Order: sequence, then C-alpha cells, then structure tokens
Amino acid sequence: MKETVLAKKIVTYFENKNLTCYKEVSKSGTGGAIRCDCYFVKKEKDVIVDAFVIEVKTTLSLKVIEQAFRWKAFAKKVYIGVPKPKRRPVKSRRFAVYVCQKLGVGIFEVSENGNVEMLTESEINPKFKLPPLFEEQKKSKAGNAKSEYFTVYKKTIANINDFMKDKTEYKLSDLFKEIDHHYSNISSAQGCIKKYIKKGVITNYKIKQKGKQLYIEKI
Repeated sequence: MKETVLAKKIVTYFENKNLTCYKEVSKSGTGGAIRCDCYFVKKEKDVIVDAFVIEVKTTLSLKVIEQAFRWKAFAKKVYIGVPKPKRRPVKSRRFAVYVCQKLGVGIFEVSENGNVEMLTESEINPKFKLPPLFEEQKKSKAGNAKSEYFTVYKKTIANINDFMKDKTEYKLSDLFKEIDHHYSNISSAQGCIKKYIKKGVITNYKIKQKGKQLYIEKI
C-alpha cells in the first residue's frame, strides 16, 4: 500500500466521523522538514474539542516514531498510521510498538478495506499549542512524494495576486497596508518581496521606481 493511498484511507475514515483534516502542516506555518501528514480537528460550536496528529508511514520504524514524538507539544494526541500486518508481527515491530507505548505515541492500523483500528492509545496533552492552520491545507494531499505543502509565505503571495488581479501596478508600501501578510512589518515585507522579484522567485511581477517610491507592476 502506497503512503498516499494509506493517508487517503485515514483521511476518509476520520472525515466520515465529522473531523476536519489539514494536510502537510508545519509547526510554524513556514514549511520546512518538520511537517505532519495529517492534522485532525474536531469542533463543537466553533470550539476545538479534539486535535490530533497522524504521521502516515508504510512501516513502523524509529524514524516515524521520532516524527510523531516531535508533535506532542502541538497536538492533544499524536499517532502513527500504518498498514495492518497480514501476518504475525516480527520482533522488531513488536519492539517499535513497545517504544511507542513508552513515549506516549499512539498507533492506528489501517486495513485494505479502509477500516482504522487503534493498536495503542496516545497520551493526552491538554496544554498543546495549535499550529497555524489554513483552508488551503484541507485540499492538499497527505503523504505526497513531491513535498508539496502550504505556508504563510504562499498565503501572502496568494493575497498579493488576488489584490493585483484588476490592477496594473501599485505602490509597494501601500500594498502591504491593504492585504494580510505574515511579515512583522511593512518595511520587512517590502524588502523581502522586492528581493524575491529581483531574484526571479516571484516571476509575474517586476519592481519599478517612480521618484523615491517603489511600485509593483504586473508583467
């Protein structure tokens, strides 16, 4: 079973139980290597009553145990999702299960027909820190091999594109007064976007100077 197929079965199972799944979530919203495959949230009257991570892997290894363990401060519960073994587990897998129990990491086993069963329960962290979650992450694909994920930077760029869709140019400093962005201040935002445009990271705009003022212009 491929990781993307396994992840899809897990997502379908829990979404059918009225939980919302955010995929490829990072702790800070900026991406990077520390991302979880699935972040599930359950709300009652707009209040989060449950939030748990599932790291999806085709084998129960020390690597995935470490990945799940890193999320303990950022979710109420953390789990690993793996395929249900077709034969009696080998000693190494039994030891991996033992390690998970000691670390407070839960395990879900997923059958070919999409049924999800809990093998071990997760410890509960009632004081977890919720990571940044975006609507766009609901549409992402968990466990994708291309490392595609949504970040606050991508959200800022999307907001720029949306604001500029009916404009040819706009004063750069004023742009960041009009949109939501992840930068700490307008000066920082202006400097970073200017740099990314000049380096070709952002390709659909150019920077133009009029007197002492900088403008962003669509190409």
